[in-house]
Amino acid sequence: MTRIKAVLFDLDDTLYFEPNYVHSGFRAIAQYTAKRHGLDEHRVLNDLMEILQKEGRGKVFDYWIEREGLHDLVTVPELVNVYREHVPTINFYPDVAPTLKRLRAKGLLLGVITDGNLLAQTNKVQALGVRDMVDLVICTDERGQAYWKPNPRVFLDALGSLKIRPKESIYIGNDPRKDFSGPEQIGMWAVHIERSHVGEHSCQADFHIIGLDQVEKAIRFFDSKLEQFDAGRNQ
Repeated sequence: MTRIKAVLFDLDDTLYFEPNYVHSGFRAIAQYTAKRHGLDEHRVLNDLMEILQKEGRGKVFDYWIEREGLHDLVTVPELVNVYREHVPTINFYPDVAPTLKRLRAKGLLLGVITDGNLLAQTNKVQALGVRDMVDLVICTDERGQAYWKPNPRVFLDALGSLKIRPKESIYIGNDPRKDFSGPEQIGMWAVHIERSHVGEHSCQADFHIIGLDQVEKAIRFFDSKLEQFDAGRNQ
């Protein structure tokens, strides 16, 4: 029997490809501006995607309004609201559903901890059907940005709800900037998932995988670590 009792996951770029959410949001804006303001839907979508590719995320709407001279027609807050409120067209990575089913069949508890605007993250969770596949979902923004990762409080709260000790749990995420220091501080195991292998690893995660089909390998690794720890303690 595995000593690991729970596996928790990040959401964006861990369970689904986040650029698909961005494209879905831009499409919602294109449809909105076409219906409300008479703009060409296909051109709006193409323009937004073009700016994204050139400028990156952050001020796409500002650049678009400025470039097209739309200050009297739409505002950035208006577009941000449409983006966050839309119900996205997104899907799990192919390895997600089979992995969650396997882990649940083995008796492991499952959870998701995700940062970001509460409404946007709630809509993602709903669109993916996440709540039907795990035991716990925490959208950190429900308590405000101070509760976002890497704050270890959210991980402690999750494990408290599941009644699991930190060393019996794994957190899987893709972002070394915020996904691993929180678990590390409370004694959880951290797994870095890199959907495209990048070679040398420079983050503090305890294990590295390139797909969720390798989760069981990570679990065996941590089980062996716990066995070694218990053996040394009993000597």
